[in-house]
Amino acid sequence: KRMIYFLDSLEKYHFINNAICDRVGNEIEKLYADFCEKFSQSNDFQSVSKELVDSLKKKLASEEEFSSRFSDISYSKEALPLIYYIFDRISNDGLNPGQRISIFNPDKRVSRKNFNIEHFYPVKPEDKKKNDDEVLEVDNIGNLLPISFRTNSKLGNLDPGEKMKKLLKDLDKEIQGQPCILLDFINEYKNLAPSWSKRLIDERANKMAKKAYHNVWKIK
Repeated sequence: KRMIYFLDSLEKYHFINNAICDRVGNEIEKLYADFCEKFSQSNDFQSVSKELVDSLKKKLASEEEFSSRFSDISYSKEALPLIYYIFDRISNDGLNPGQRISIFNPDKRVSRKNFNIEHFYPVKPEDKKKNDDEVLEVDNIGNLLPISFRTNSKLGNLDPGEKMKKLLKDLDKEIQGQPCILLDFINEYKNLAPSWSKRLIDERANKMAKKAYHNVWKIK
């Protein structure tokens, strides 16, 4: 259990400081080198690993830095693995193994993923109803959702209000076995979808950042 906790803490630290905040890796090279020596000289893995984790906690990026960088994550080919990973961890946080639905699959041999990353407000909407003076950041993480590729193909380029209607009616049974993060999104934004806006996209990105920092990737 201590080993699992230790590895989990390392993953969380590097997600926050390196994957999101893009800090240079050599900021902890000396710390790791010092602790390699401590591990080699001690038979007490529990106390040494705890000391290392406590040291990592002190070097964590602040919530402000993390939230600012997290909320700027945008859809791109290069960012897709990170986006899949983020949705996987958030969606499965707190669930028992039998309840989890795998969104992130790092195996590069798998060309067709079970889930697509859907733009809730489409990149090329069928009917552009938004004001021309409101520029929607459609690639922002606050506008993205993991959804099965079959369901995604049925939504097409409908506007958010029409997509939500379809998800709640025609596709309501189809989505029941899909990731919690999708179901939570539908429940939270079902009445707001017709007025989907930059404000709501930014608000959702910030909410996700807060949950990520304080819950999902919190080093306990």
